[in-house]
Amino acid sequence: MLDVNRIANKVEEAISLPVVINEVIKVASHPGSDAKKIAEVISKDPAFAAKILRTANSSFFSFVSKTNDIDAAVSRLGVKQVRTIALAAGVGKMFKGEDDVEGYSRINLWTHSVAVATMGEMLAKMSIKREAKALASEVLLAGLVHDIGIILADQVMHKNYSEVPALAKQLNSPFFKIEKDRYGFDHAKLGAIVLARWKFPNSIVSAVAGHHKTKAIEEDTMTQLVAMAEFMVYPFGFGFSDIPGVPPKMFSKLQKNLGILGPAILKIKQSFSEKLTEALEIFQDEKKTVEV
Repeated sequence: MLDVNRIANKVEEAISLPVVINEVIKVASHPGSDAKKIAEVISKDPAFAAKILRTANSSFFSFVSKTNDIDAAVSRLGVKQVRTIALAAGVGKMFKGEDDVEGYSRINLWTHSVAVATMGEMLAKMSIKREAKALASEVLLAGLVHDIGIILADQVMHKNYSEVPALAKQLNSPFFKIEKDRYGFDHAKLGAIVLARWKFPNSIVSAVAGHHKTKAIEEDTMTQLVAMAEFMVYPFGFGFSDIPGVPPKMFSKLQKNLGILGPAILKIKQSFSEKLTEALEIFQDEKKTVEV
């Protein structure tokens, strides 16, 4: 069995977030942060500033007017959304590479992550529960990084880890069960440890750690949203999913706990593909055609 903390150490030695991304995270996390301070940091990186402007003007966030001013873009998106975009920009670069093993590739995994993020936000907004609604902007980030442990393990244990997708498919088993049998830990635990070291919000770290654990799913609203989003995305087949199917009892319990009724589920399903296309334009730098 492997020591998950040693693997996390290897991740930190091999991978780091870009300087401007770290600066945005630091400023956005400060209690006294405002749009002007964050805009000043973003303006130091023209490419990132352009991404923020493109995002602020995208149909994904449904703003009516367009803007070419970075201060205005940050103001309309809000601190939490700018932090999400910054973290997504840093994390998304890790998912480059086209090795395909039993349907798994880094880009396919990122497509799945964007899909879960998009679905999670839609579920939060459609929930009748105030606590879930309040998490709409944060669950977007949680969805984007919920499976980051897979890509981290792939990058630092590639030769050994590349066997996991084949075994999961052969045994029709979830990724995390294969990982625990082989290594003594799963991608959710590794991802949570690394994200905590990178100073991600505690709510995000907890959701990443618990999105495959029944107890965590039952007790934490953010984790519930991520888990239900993954179940909702599965039938669409977008990207690479690390689960073999959707457990009906768990899905029904999540639906009840989050207060998302049948008509809301139908409405989400009907508009999801279009919403995902918009999200991929923001979060997926490589141009990849996704059938919707």
